[in-house]
Amino acid sequence: DFAMGTGEDGRENTNDSFGLNIEWNLNDRLMLALDYHDSSAETGAIGGNGTSSLVTMASFNKVGQSLITGFDMPVMVLNLNSGGETNRPLYANDMIITGSTFGNDAAFMDIEQAKVSGTFDFTDSSSIDFGVQLTEVSNRSVSSNVQLDNWGGLTRPGDLADVVVRSSIDGQFDELSGSDHPELQTEFFSASLADLQAVGEAHYAAEGLDYATTGDCGTGY
Repeated sequence: DFAMGTGEDGRENTNDSFGLNIEWNLNDRLMLALDYHDSSAETGAIGGNGTSSLVTMASFNKVGQSLITGFDMPVMVLNLNSGGETNRPLYANDMIITGSTFGNDAAFMDIEQAKVSGTFDFTDSSSIDFGVQLTEVSNRSVSSNVQLDNWGGLTRPGDLADVVVRSSIDGQFDELSGSDHPELQTEFFSASLADLQAVGEAHYAAEGLDYATTGDCGTGY
């Protein structure tokens, strides 16, 4: 197969901090101090697809592949002729959804610290420092990964024809030798993650698959 995919990664990190420092000179011989600090850090997803997501698609009309080395950029040469015309181009109707993986993680940490200290002067040349400190640390982290191992294909040819967009890497690596090789495979298809999810969900619904088959999200995507 000639595989490609669409993915989205995103997370939000939040840091909060509060501190307070107070000193009291009760008299000429005794000084007291309070040091308080509370800080927290939190990270998690910013969207409904978790912190990382990938839906792959592929064309299964690849009958040959070779690599030409000796350049800064290795040249991948594909034979996409699966019985049609010679040097058949990549067609939108060839593309089908294959596997997918969605990951999500979240973490929270809070550190609270309080310290009371002081200095007592016995004489001009002798003194004692004293104090007590308390520190409390709270940690929590969770993670989850859902993967559909449909790497051999899920939808039917033509299901993605209206959502994929013909794209190319042509001109993206001009500074590397080999990037302008006439046999380099430059074309691929791109699509939005939402469109791929919608097609995948529609396929599962059309097949009448039950909850146990589609997984925790109920749709397979």
